[in-house]
Amino acid sequence: MDFAQRKNSEKFNGKITIAFAIYTSPPPTAEPLLEEKPLEGLDATNKSLASNYKKVKNQHEKH
Repeated sequence: MDFAQRKNSEKFNGKITIAFAIYTSPPPTAEPLLEEKPLEGLDATNKSLASNYKKVKNQHEKH
């Protein structure tokens, strides 16, 4: 697998991961009592996805 193919497959995998995280997160209007905790969890997920994205992006820029 050459570099361009590897880079494209990594981009594709990243998009699937983000989409999966969005679709599997609880809907914000699930129940008023559960509002705060799922949002905190989702926020943490978004932060970890963002940091992972930055790491991968930085690796690509170094090559």
